[in-house]
Amino acid sequence: MINQLIQSLKSSKNFGNKFKSNDTHYVFLTSGGYRKYDKGRIVVIVFDGSEPRLVVKFYKNSDSISNEYETQTQIYKIYENLITKPLGIERINDYDILVEEPALGKNLTRYVYENLNKYALLDVFKLVFAFNKNLNSKLEVSNIQNLTKEVDQLFQTFYSNIKISNSHEDMIKNLRLIFLKNFENKKIFQRFSNNDFILNNFIINKNKITLTDFEFSTKTHLYFLEWFKFFRYQWVVSNDYIHDLTVSEIADPFYNLGLREFSNYKINEKFELACRLIFEIFDFINRFSISSSSTHKTLIVDMNKFLSELNSRFDKPNVVQKESNLDSSEKEFFNDEYQKLIKYKKSIDELLDLRKSNDEYNLRLKNTFEYLDKSERGFKDQKFLTENLRKRNDGLHDEVVKLREHNDELRNEIKRLELDHENFKKSMQASHENFKKSIQASHENYKRSVESSLPWKFARILDKLLGKNS
Repeated sequence: MINQLIQSLKSSKNFGNKFKSNDTHYVFLTSGGYRKYDKGRIVVIVFDGSEPRLVVKFYKNSDSISNEYETQTQIYKIYENLITKPLGIERINDYDILVEEPALGKNLTRYVYENLNKYALLDVFKLVFAFNKNLNSKLEVSNIQNLTKEVDQLFQTFYSNIKISNSHEDMIKNLRLIFLKNFENKKIFQRFSNNDFILNNFIINKNKITLTDFEFSTKTHLYFLEWFKFFRYQWVVSNDYIHDLTVSEIADPFYNLGLREFSNYKINEKFELACRLIFEIFDFINRFSISSSSTHKTLIVDMNKFLSELNSRFDKPNVVQKESNLDSSEKEFFNDEYQKLIKYKKSIDELLDLRKSNDEYNLRLKNTFEYLDKSERGFKDQKFLTENLRKRNDGLHDEVVKLREHNDELRNEIKRLELDHENFKKSMQASHENFKKSIQASHENYKRSVESSLPWKFARILDKLLGKNS
């Protein structure tokens, strides 16, 4: 399917001129398994030779991606080179395909991993802060009514997806009021946000960063909560260390508020708790909208756990923030990283031992297969001999069968001859008896004929006269 998609793009009048050769290939990315199928998202980076030419995005079930394209286009018109440039929408095989210009460079998460030193880290976070400041340079004036409307819409959606206990509901109502009260009699602004302001969605190239991924982008009054998102999903560097490293360099209140909430520097000031609540609800709704039913259960469990923790903080008096100690947090962070490296090295050593063991096993396996191969050849030779013997035996068996059949024919012939002989014998005996009876009858007839003849009678009379007995 992807190859067909690329061929369609190459033949497209809008994007065909992006390709300079026939050496096209791609990198295929897809969203995590936590998503429900109709929100499964596929991203394809298309290369022409070694150069990335296009980034293609679409949903697995052919859902329209046009809304994202329209919003990203509006954002690009305002901020231009701060974000990836959307190039257009293509309809290919019943799919709406969002095509954008690739941002050249390195993923910012990877860059941080590769530059874990104090000065590089400070430069990165100052760079991100400057980027956010550029976003805030194009704010639109709004009012408290619109802010309240957006917040209330969040709560309405939130309550439709989760059942809240009475104690939690009371806390939520109080924090809502505290949040909105903080903005009374203040200038209210709004701007576009991608609502996914995290390290992993930045590309860095020559000290310039570009923001990507606008799936959740909207115009919002809550843009300042982007820092909560940033530090909530920042796992590369300890937030305690980031706090101590940047606290004297970056004075933005919402930057520091978001950073405190996800470090050991959090306090129980009510407005900060209110901001944390609004952010968590906002994040919950976005994640809930794309997640599978099984992930929904996890999100609800996690949210109830968070509300319990927040309720506990809400009931406690404000705590004194601990003092910043860069040397201590830096030492702790790099010691943790060192321990991770030790574990990693141990894992590598275990992997090497396993590979060595596996090589030895493979050698034994190879020898076994060679033995089996040799045995198989001997078996095949034996099989050939056995097959020939079987064929010969089958031939002999056929001859024996024929001999048996011939023997049966001879036996049947002998039986037939014996039967014929017996019948002949009986016939001869019957003929002999008949002949004997015929001779006897002829003799009797002859005797009677003689005795009734005149000479015989005369002789008998003569014998009587002479006194002779017959």
